[in-house]
Amino acid sequence: MSLFETLSVIREVVVSKVFDFLLDKLASSELLQFATGKEVQEAIHKLDMELKEIRAVLDDAEERQVKEKSVKSWLTNLQNLAYDVEDVLDEFATEIGRRNLMMECRGCSSKRPKFIPDSFTVVMFNRDMMSKIKDITAKLKDLEPQRNQL
Repeated sequence: MSLFETLSVIREVVVSKVFDFLLDKLASSELLQFATGKEVQEAIHKLDMELKEIRAVLDDAEERQVKEKSVKSWLTNLQNLAYDVEDVLDEFATEIGRRNLMMECRGCSSKRPKFIPDSFTVVMFNRDMMSKIKDITAKLKDLEPQRNQL
């Protein structure tokens, strides 16, 4: 096996591991409790289902990517989208931490007036995350014809 083939296999292994990691994060109780709003929960569910369908073919793609350029291209696109999903999940984790910190500080006295109500912030965050998740899910759907040809 050439160095190029070895690096290709390593990249695929990374994609598989990233997908396993993302699926674990999507199933975390903390995320599921935090994701309020029916639309956000539905968007997360659709993303989870799409990732599971893709994960089912990754093992086969791992073996074929060395010989088939179309498989390699699909995996590269998939890897980029996996990193986008990871970024969104990191934003959720950051927001969870921020809200937990705010809840802890509620008991603290603050002389600063509160300009933006929490409910507005939550709605805006949920809307932003839902939009990002739907965009990623649509891009994953765009890769579906390639996946079906694998």
